[in-house]
Amino acid sequence: MGNFKNLTLITLLIFIGLSSCKKEDGSIAMIFKPEFDGAPLVMFEEHPFDGIRSVQFTGVNFFLSHVELEKDGVTTPLGDIELVDMASTTLEGAKAGAMVTFNDIEPGEYDRLTFGIGVPDDLNLTEPGDHLTTHPLSNSGYYWINWNSYIFSKTEGLMDTVGNGTFDLGWLVHTGTAIDSFGNKNFDAYRRFSTTNVTVGEEETTEVSFKMDFKTLLQEDGVPFNLHIKPRNHHPNDTARLKVFVDNYAKAISVEN
Repeated sequence: MGNFKNLTLITLLIFIGLSSCKKEDGSIAMIFKPEFDGAPLVMFEEHPFDGIRSVQFTGVNFFLSHVELEKDGVTTPLGDIELVDMASTTLEGAKAGAMVTFNDIEPGEYDRLTFGIGVPDDLNLTEPGDHLTTHPLSNSGYYWINWNSYIFSKTEGLMDTVGNGTFDLGWLVHTGTAIDSFGNKNFDAYRRFSTTNVTVGEEETTEVSFKMDFKTLLQEDGVPFNLHIKPRNHHPNDTARLKVFVDNYAKAISVEN
């Protein structure tokens, strides 16, 4: 009996020792901060646009998808998809940005954090009715029946078309992947990005902040979009400007140090 008690005690001590040595998981918070020409982007504030006209923004959002950490060639998925709404009517809210947090991550050094803007093919083949009401893709307001696609991002606002202080024109840029009845794409708006050297601390939340400049997004070769002439940019058969917009992500998005 004595030997049994000693064995039990030793086993318990070993278990306690291993438990005390186990690293507690950490978290990553991805923060997206909207800007216009380097300043926080506040909804309904006036911004000079093309030398004559000014714009206001009324909505800025996008789907963040397939977020992953990579280390030594091994990928750790963090989340499938989230809707990131950066619209704020206060300066404090615009400065703070929109945050998406991923928990239960093994602490350590990672080579990179990768993510997509838009809805990847595996999820874009679904429809709102395929998801629970709590799922980000259950919102029918983000689905185009004519495109057979979700709306990947919405950038919307108003324009003062003559420079008299009256914002008389509504404009929008909606991106998505146009898919014909045969399943062929005539335009793919999904884009992926990555950062390097991400450290996840034990029982800590690592913040990775991104700035997204909408002045850059709404330009082609440095020239502002002619929104006063073409205010609605979302048609599946007219995607040239949408391609410019999503290609501008690479220049408009930067990691905040």
